[in-house]
Amino acid sequence: MKIKTCGNCNNEYPKTKEYFYIKKIKQKLATGEIAVYNSFRSDCVKCHVIKSEERRIKKRCKELNCDVQDYRENWKKQYRETRTIDLDSKEKLTQGQYTFFRTLLKSDLVFDLESYFKRINDSNKQRNERLVNEVLSKQKYFTKEDKRLALRMYAKNEKDRLTDSYISNHVMKKNISDLSPEIIETKRLTIQLKRELKINNIKIR
Repeated sequence: MKIKTCGNCNNEYPKTKEYFYIKKIKQKLATGEIAVYNSFRSDCVKCHVIKSEERRIKKRCKELNCDVQDYRENWKKQYRETRTIDLDSKEKLTQGQYTFFRTLLKSDLVFDLESYFKRINDSNKQRNERLVNEVLSKQKYFTKEDKRLALRMYAKNEKDRLTDSYISNHVMKKNISDLSPEIIETKRLTIQLKRELKINNIKIR
């Protein structure tokens, strides 16, 4: 069995995938073709992992604007803050909503649940307006039955998504201006909970 020396710790190990990670080397041949060769990295697996972790910490320190020696303390602080957001959002969002929320959070497009719900609500309003405009621009091609079905589908879509207008106008029988965002959100979460219980056939006694 061939032996390979680690370029970092200088220890000797069998030249196998168990002790060294494989890397691909590309080389352009005289014919213009690209040849790909498999080779072993110079550092053993253990040293490679250690170096990768050091690079990761340096990158995170740059993001957290701190020194390497202060990384653990700053990481714990950041973790506590994001963990609090995670626990709160997990209780109020579905799995799909939570995944999307985390994506927006990492991209700094939202900062908390309130800004997330506002972004979603604004996005839904823009989409509804776009759909309505599209329907109105093409309504001359529709029959009365087509219009009736389109309005019915739009109403069902509002009900499924639990928009602010649906909750205020249809559920609570109030004008949306008469209700605070907190009241509407509380009602929305209550309806979502009841739907989830019904889907899973869970009855509360």
